[in-house]
Amino acid sequence: MHMNNDIFNDIFNDPFFKEQFPGTAGRQEMRQPVQVQERQPQNKSTLLDKYGTDLTKMAKDGKLDPVIGRDKEIEQMEEVLSRRTKNNPVLIGEAGVGKTAVVEGLAQKIVNGDVSEKLLNKRIISVDVVSLVQGTGIRGQFEERMKQLIDEVSKNKDVILFIDEIHQIIGAGSTGEGDKMDAGNILKPKLARGDFQLIGATTSNEYRDIEKDQALARRFQPIMVKEPSEADTLKIIKGLKPKYEKFHHVSYTNDALKAAVSMSNRYIQDRMNPDKAIDLLDQAGAKVAMGSSITKDKSGLQQEASQLEKQKDVASKNEEYEKAAKLRDKLDKINDQIKAIDNGTKVEVPKVTPDVIKDVVERITGVPVTDVNKDQVSQLNQLDGDLKHEVIGQDKAIDAISAAIKRSRVGFTEGNRPIGSFLFVGPTGVGKTQTAKALAKELFGTTKAMFRYDMSEYMDKISASKLIGSAPGYVGYEEGGRLTEQVLATHTV
Repeated sequence: MHMNNDIFNDIFNDPFFKEQFPGTAGRQEMRQPVQVQERQPQNKSTLLDKYGTDLTKMAKDGKLDPVIGRDKEIEQMEEVLSRRTKNNPVLIGEAGVGKTAVVEGLAQKIVNGDVSEKLLNKRIISVDVVSLVQGTGIRGQFEERMKQLIDEVSKNKDVILFIDEIHQIIGAGSTGEGDKMDAGNILKPKLARGDFQLIGATTSNEYRDIEKDQALARRFQPIMVKEPSEADTLKIIKGLKPKYEKFHHVSYTNDALKAAVSMSNRYIQDRMNPDKAIDLLDQAGAKVAMGSSITKDKSGLQQEASQLEKQKDVASKNEEYEKAAKLRDKLDKINDQIKAIDNGTKVEVPKVTPDVIKDVVERITGVPVTDVNKDQVSQLNQLDGDLKHEVIGQDKAIDAISAAIKRSRVGFTEGNRPIGSFLFVGPTGVGKTQTAKALAKELFGTTKAMFRYDMSEYMDKISASKLIGSAPGYVGYEEGGRLTEQVLATHTV
């Protein structure tokens, strides 16, 4: 049956038809083509972007601190990465010695083009194992995520993976006893085939977890990162000095830098350099910056001046003249800074001095550093006399003790050995305990640095564990002993 198109047009456009069927439209309207927009592909973020941090990009953007005194370790790492087999270095050292800084130093050398041809244009991407494990409670989720990450790294031949605390891969993602599909077992075949390169970092004790799995340990080449000497630590913090000066708006004197190194070595025994010296530097800068108005702009200074003016008036009305005088002096300093800003004069930056470092160390350790840290030469010269003044009639013993202390202080003994080991022998009441107290006070500024133990409590064969802690495999191994824990808590010996 054939009908003319004009008939359809008349029907669809008839007013009665439109009134009865309001949802319909004219034939021409129904036949108008509808443009369907093309579906845009979604820009998926990769696992490396999601869980990784590009250290080479941070180095290029100037976000990494300069690495000083680690040329030897960086060179060793370059050599291992350039090998044909076992080209996965693992940095082993105590917490705070600068393992991560060594990797950051290599990233900076790559950006500067100061590496071998094999490492040119490489990217070092740091991945956190804990973040990889998060959100993978269902069995198989972690394995899938880990495999995707490894496949992604394997396809990007310019990527070198960096895993800090690499011992965490042992058991990571395992759902229970007997489950062998942890991160370590997933990595082993890929590392064996050389599909990608990996840099690890861990401590000496925690590396033992990796050594238990010989197949995994064979894939790595250990590089030892030792604590730097005092001289190297001083070079490191001198290199970091501009960064902290800019951040805190202060200036550090050279004596303050030396004090940070020497005092951190002497009083903070439970941590390693350069980390503890850098922390002293940072905290001292924060302390000085808090008491300074140098970082405030003109409006902030004017507001502070107004508040001080009110406080000074109140103090004067209450006849607190000493307080009013101090507020007046502070107000004068702020007004001088406002005038300097108006005149375009450079405002003097507050300084971090050795006294500030002493205050910070004293607050951290509880040791009266200001009393202890007098001139070393005069202290050694007066050692005999000071001890003999405290202990009467024991000159021979005092001379022997003083000689041992002096040998240690001038550097004739190894740094990792005790200052001295003394056995005081004699009848009750002759001054054995008093000698120990006087020695503690002279060396560390307080008699509290002497720990007293009644050895009648430690007569049993196994009672030594109470002092130094239980042996591995025994109850209380992780807790430590009374002596070792007290030494760590006191920071002085």
